[in-house]
Amino acid sequence: MTTWGESHGAGVGVVVDGCPAGLALCEEDVQRYLDRRKPGQSRFTTKRSESDTVEILSGVFEGRTTGTPISMLVRNQDQHSKDYSEIASYYRPGHADYTFDEKYGFRDYRGGGRSSGRETIGRVAAGAIAAKLLESLNIQVKAYTKAIGPVEVAPDRFDLAECEKNKLYMPDAAAAAEAEQYLERKMAEKDSAGGIVECVIAGLPAGLGEPVFDKFNANLAKAICSIGAVKGFEIGEGFHAAQMAGSENNDAFVMEADGSVGKATNHAGGILGGMTDGSKVVFRAAFKPTPSIAAEQRTVNKSGEEIGISIKGRHDPIIVPRAVVVVETMAAFAAADMLLGGMTLYEALCTSFGTAGTGGFGIYGDSIAGFSPFLQWAITIFMIAFGVNFNVYFLLYMRRPKDALHCEEMHWYLGIVVAAALMICANAYDVAMTLESNLRQSFFQVASIITTTGFATTDFNLWPGFSHGILVVLMFVGACAGSTGGGLKVSRIVIGFKSVLAYLGAFLHPRAVRKVKFEDKDVDGETMRAISVYFTAAIGLFTISVLLVALDGFDLVTTFSAVAATFNNIGPGLGVAGPTSNFAAFSDFSKVVMTMDMLLGRLEIFPILMLFYPPLWKESIGEARIRRNRSPFH
Repeated sequence: MTTWGESHGAGVGVVVDGCPAGLALCEEDVQRYLDRRKPGQSRFTTKRSESDTVEILSGVFEGRTTGTPISMLVRNQDQHSKDYSEIASYYRPGHADYTFDEKYGFRDYRGGGRSSGRETIGRVAAGAIAAKLLESLNIQVKAYTKAIGPVEVAPDRFDLAECEKNKLYMPDAAAAAEAEQYLERKMAEKDSAGGIVECVIAGLPAGLGEPVFDKFNANLAKAICSIGAVKGFEIGEGFHAAQMAGSENNDAFVMEADGSVGKATNHAGGILGGMTDGSKVVFRAAFKPTPSIAAEQRTVNKSGEEIGISIKGRHDPIIVPRAVVVVETMAAFAAADMLLGGMTLYEALCTSFGTAGTGGFGIYGDSIAGFSPFLQWAITIFMIAFGVNFNVYFLLYMRRPKDALHCEEMHWYLGIVVAAALMICANAYDVAMTLESNLRQSFFQVASIITTTGFATTDFNLWPGFSHGILVVLMFVGACAGSTGGGLKVSRIVIGFKSVLAYLGAFLHPRAVRKVKFEDKDVDGETMRAISVYFTAAIGLFTISVLLVALDGFDLVTTFSAVAATFNNIGPGLGVAGPTSNFAAFSDFSKVVMTMDMLLGRLEIFPILMLFYPPLWKESIGEARIRRNRSPFH
């Protein structure tokens, strides 16, 4: 989301990027949210007359999002810039005048410019799209006024339907009436008031968010605290939790009637360890009193003189009622952003290129672990897709789906992926926190290893030995021929396996003629010989590499997996060369050996071996001499 425009410029707006294609969306969907924040709705808001009519300029076609950036505009209609001409020479208390001057050397004093509350129009418009997306996932976001000044909603009088019946959006009729009296007194004193907005997000799945740097509560706090007038943020019991004992604050887990795990209370506010726990997310935002007041205040001007001022113009005596929808839509945007992954363009490009090329070079130290479960699943799918023979995609492009789906190598490849992932999932079940994370990490690492991509989402060094064995086997299997993946290739493995079966069958029936078939074609003897020679060369070179690297004195697991990871262009190995480490501990000699292994694995074995084949040199030198002797210029 990128907001743009100024309070007293031509207009304000927003550009929303990353919205999925196909979402039903029209201007009315956005307008109903903007109508909740527009001015002039009661005596407690600014008298500025704005319709705040939204125009969708791009990203929507025939009532549905196209997947391209969505640009929206709201034109300013009632600017009174002359009301602000006098403040150009001094700094208003509670405003960003001084900090803008210090940072940029100048400021747009017309209504606060970019720091004006009118900037939130873009936030509300973007959040309206996010709310529409969440509604399709049965996720609801609702905000309301919790308190105005000293007046707070009473829990025993809480009625959400009451919010629509008073201009303060308070779910308590008695508290709303008392708050109105309080605001009348403040307005008579030429003063302003602050308050608290509470918001509830219901329907979020458990596990949304990351345990360290992308905590759901941290990202939510960042979104809410970016609203100009917010001065406090708390989740669940918030600051009150500091006064409670552990026995009071802890939420007891219970079994629900549907067999799912629930909580008896929700002091945590739906967040545990930075991740949603499946219950309602409850948070509050504290808004400061409106800084623009008619009462006399002390300040300084640009000449350094202390002066007294009384701010003129049209200003809200309280921000909170119009800020309710801002909090609601920003919460919706933050939740939708985390559900969709929340990658930056740079992160998306680098990860996409690493996935497509099965190169696997991550831009962060934790590889892919820091991204959302949604993104990890997405990367898993695309790693598997780029491990498929590209002839399959060509056949699909040529509208020959039956031929594409009939690819035998693809069937073996996908079968190996599923079988390996399920075996690891069962073997490493105790290591994972939940069934979903277990499945996700198992499929991700299987896809990463077999396609030789080399991404990681977890430290699979911690997995049991059986899982390690599966990963090592997958290092050698590799992806399909004609893909971007490395390894021995599934086709060679399958043909080699079938040839063993045919050879065993020949012992039982010596006179029988047994053909090895692959992709519904007979495999000729020359192909079989080439595969046998390739396997022999690969085993020989791998064995030599293991013996040479073993001179470093590392354990067998580290040595074997390091050579396997480099020979097959995987990336991470096991032990010292595991996903949380690197190859820095190996000697320079071993690094040279493994560098050659990487070239052998990436460029295929025989092209590299031919460079070191003496007869080739002699023949090449001889041919060069013959050509030189035949030259008329010799």
